[in-house]
Amino acid sequence: MVSVLMIPRSLRQARRGWFSLLVLLSVLSFVAASCNKVPLLAPTGSTITLTSAATALPANGSTTIIAQVLEASGTPPQDGTLITFTTTLGSIQPPQAETNGGRVTVNFNSGTQSGTATITASSGGATVGATGAIKIAVGAAAVSGITIAATPTVVPSTGGTSTITATAGDAGGNPLNGVQISFTTDVGSVSPAVATTDANGRAQAALTTSKTAKVTATAGVTTSTTGTGGTTTTTAPPSATITVTVNTTQAITAGTPTPATPTVGQTVSIPLTYPTATGATPVAHVTVNWGDGSGVQTYSGQPGAVTHSYGAAGSYLVQVSGVDSFGDTSTTSTSVTVGPKPRVVVTLTAPGTAPTPNVAATFTISATASGTGNAITSMIVNWDDGTSSPITGNATSVSHIFTAAGTYTVTVTATDSAGATGSASTIVVVGGSGATARVVVAVTPPTAPTPNLPAIFTIAATASGTGNVITSMSVSWGDGTSSPVTGNATSASHIFTAAGTYTVTVTATDSAGATGSASTVVVVGGGLVAKFTFSPTSPAPGQQVSFNASDSTLTGTVTTYAWDFGDGDAPSRTVPTISHAFAVAGAYKVRLTITQSNGQTATTTNDVTVK
Repeated sequence: MVSVLMIPRSLRQARRGWFSLLVLLSVLSFVAASCNKVPLLAPTGSTITLTSAATALPANGSTTIIAQVLEASGTPPQDGTLITFTTTLGSIQPPQAETNGGRVTVNFNSGTQSGTATITASSGGATVGATGAIKIAVGAAAVSGITIAATPTVVPSTGGTSTITATAGDAGGNPLNGVQISFTTDVGSVSPAVATTDANGRAQAALTTSKTAKVTATAGVTTSTTGTGGTTTTTAPPSATITVTVNTTQAITAGTPTPATPTVGQTVSIPLTYPTATGATPVAHVTVNWGDGSGVQTYSGQPGAVTHSYGAAGSYLVQVSGVDSFGDTSTTSTSVTVGPKPRVVVTLTAPGTAPTPNVAATFTISATASGTGNAITSMIVNWDDGTSSPITGNATSVSHIFTAAGTYTVTVTATDSAGATGSASTIVVVGGSGATARVVVAVTPPTAPTPNLPAIFTIAATASGTGNVITSMSVSWGDGTSSPVTGNATSASHIFTAAGTYTVTVTATDSAGATGSASTVVVVGGGLVAKFTFSPTSPAPGQQVSFNASDSTLTGTVTTYAWDFGDGDAPSRTVPTISHAFAVAGAYKVRLTITQSNGQTATTTNDVTVK
């Protein structure tokens, strides 16, 4: 520091001499010592103008503060003028500095506390200029805006977790680190409730929810500012909100099965549709439980229809589920009633006159197929002479040349479009020109006989040759029993004690000793009923439930009890009782299919509610 010393007039007028010189030297030494101890301050009327490189800082941020000092005349003060800085938040380094050309530069460190730092400077009689003190927003107070994102924005229908990311930035769009962000949600839970932004201005929390939730991220706290006239302005902290939704799976609908009443072995087709809904996740694949214990079948994509064939008659509940990319499902169901395998009835009538060798013998035939839409697709004749012939179309007759005399059993077998077969036989006596005796037999079965009820068959037998008449008839029922038919009866009755498929053969003998026979196939069913009970009737998850099928109506020996508990477990047993525990609460459709030793099956279902 440089100072100018004014020497008093009295001293200038003193005599020049050693004494005066000593006095002068003493005064100069005193003044110099005083200048080293007293700081140089700005004179009264000086003005200090403050500027800052930033108006907002993150936590632990820094910026430069410049103080420009001018005296009242507009010129800088003497170099070395001491300027003192103060701040309401953070710190100034250094807190004091000396001017150079009227200018001072210091650093402001924001520290860890959020708020607004008010920075001012002072020196002697100087005042802060019109711009006043500098205000720098720090931490949360520096946040101008928040952006928010969720990954994923949709969680499964059973619930899930989404990562919520909030990014804080200042007015210039620069990320702010060290800012505390509060996370709140209207549904579910979010953790942590408060997180601090990183160097990229990001803070994260995890939302856990099973319902659609709104998450809000907020920086800082509400502030109030009182202005001129006592008016108070309240400013809410910057915040942002995002919605995380719960997944909705695209619906799936099962149409009417085709054919409406399929039979055993026949392919049934179920059409599927996929109604669209806004925001629903598309079905990615389809699973089908046909309800017959065959397991779950999976189709990729969205098939327009699913197909299946059943191996036993009964009523089946078909459950179809559409599964989306989240693993969520939309389920529909339909029922299919499967009838017995179609029956083919064949009749065969021998020629009206006794055939002779090497002359064509013409036989009358007919074949019919039961079941909706079923038709005869092929017929073949076994001539019993080592040859056979196919029958084309819907022929009503067929001819054959026997090359040698003898007695032949001619059999016609027909097959329908469902794969069912039937046959009929007749005996023909082929002889020389004098051979005349011959017996023709026909038998027609009843429609859908049931066990333990009379089944009435229509029969007819005629004898050719002068004076020949039918003297006896007998029926082999195909169940190990046979019965004579008396007189000229046109029907025969029999009680089958068990369901099954039987070949019934009628044999007739005439007064000349000639014989003839005819056979037909009959399907006996309907006597088998599946039933079961269970206890307790309202089980809890994990509780053992006892199932008992002893009340099933049986007409033979049951070989298997096949269970489907509707939760993926489908065991088979040879005894009518079983225990099972359902792991989770819900409504389950339990299905039982019993199979007898003769191949007949019956199915039933019961609903079990696990609470």
